Amino acid sequence: MSRIRTALKSLFSRSSTTQINELEAASLLWPEEPLDRSTAERGGYYAATPGEVLNSRYSVLRKLGWGQHSNVWLARDNSEGRHVALKILSAHATSVQGKVSHELELLKEIRSARLNSRHEGGSRVLQFHDDFSFESHHGRHLCLVTEVLGPTLDSVKRIFKNNQIPLPMVKDITRQMLSGLDFLHDDCGIIHTDIKPDNISVAIEDVEAALAQEPQRELHAEPDLQKFPIKPVLSQRILISSGQILPPREIRLKLTDFGTAARRDGFHAPIIQPYALRAPEVILGCEWDTSADIWNLGCLVFEFLTGRWLFVPRAGDTWTAEDYHLAAMPKVAGEPFAIDFLRRGQHFHKYFSDEGHPRIRTDHRDLYHALCNYQVLGEDELQATVAFLRLMLQLDPSNRATARQLLQHEWIAS
Repeated sequence: MSRIRTALKSLFSRSSTTQINELEAASLLWPEEPLDRSTAERGGYYAATPGEVLNSRYSVLRKLGWGQHSNVWLARDNSEGRHVALKILSAHATSVQGKVSHELELLKEIRSARLNSRHEGGSRVLQFHDDFSFESHHGRHLCLVTEVLGPTLDSVKRIFKNNQIPLPMVKDITRQMLSGLDFLHDDCGIIHTDIKPDNISVAIEDVEAALAQEPQRELHAEPDLQKFPIKPVLSQRILISSGQILPPREIRLKLTDFGTAARRDGFHAPIIQPYALRAPEVILGCEWDTSADIWNLGCLVFEFLTGRWLFVPRAGDTWTAEDYHLAAMPKVAGEPFAIDFLRRGQHFHKYFSDEGHPRIRTDHRDLYHALCNYQVLGEDELQATVAFLRLMLQLDPSNRATARQLLQHEWIAS
């Protein structure tokens, strides 16, 4: 283990927090981004310093978090007099994207569509402000400037017992996400491809007020600079009390992270989506479109209600996780795959017989009994929820309801 990773471990043992809200406690864990990983090693993170001014405009305040390809910083926009988030891509991620960033292009297209549209769903998507690039000893870094957001739904769901979000709140989450998807699909011509709790964040109405009301906390991280030449900055997301989120309060949500998004008429990667939320057409190697997002969100609705994944793909001695996943789908849907749909897939014979039978059997329950098992809904609510989810989880993507059609469904309005 490198000296830096060893130092991070020792720092973690000495770090402490006080009065940390339950929403964000899990996000304050070490380690931070691997600052010792070079650009050639798929790293090259920029170690910003609080107080530093980037692009002669943005004063860095603190780190909000980090991911596989970037770290994100809270900053003050000295030109506009507002707080913003700076997503600084690693030198490796910047170099891979080349001269033109795919994510940046899509964010600009979304911003343009929002300005030219009155669609309510435009407010359900991350707001992009600006971009710039700069050089460090690692190389070039692209920086995306966006609005500041609060905790993700992955954090919010932990407020509730067994991670089970109440039905009225799930309906509101679903409505907001469908509105955002309708805007992306129809007004922008964009497919998100990566809808998951980590990519849905709580909007902050007034960032200044939220910062002033944050619970007090102390975060001690004092590395021995002789052993650890790069001083890490601890991620500190903006804390929001659970009272600001729990019913009867309404929360506004934003769909984020367009790093793997695709244009409807552009290149479509062969593999998209988190593996447990992956649509059947993607696994089979069929062409996919906006309906893949609908399947993805349908799986999440089940997860929000029950606290568990709808599908848990697992491999065995004689089958793959994909075999298991595809075999479970007809059980959930309550109907078999149509043979003409299966034959459109490049991987049809990899997972199915010539007659369209899956190569393995599973004991997966149908959607009604899978939901019933968790005892989170009354019978009337259960029947209505199953009817709604069946529209999202049609095996053949051409039969799946669109975001706009689902927004008109009585389950959303009730």
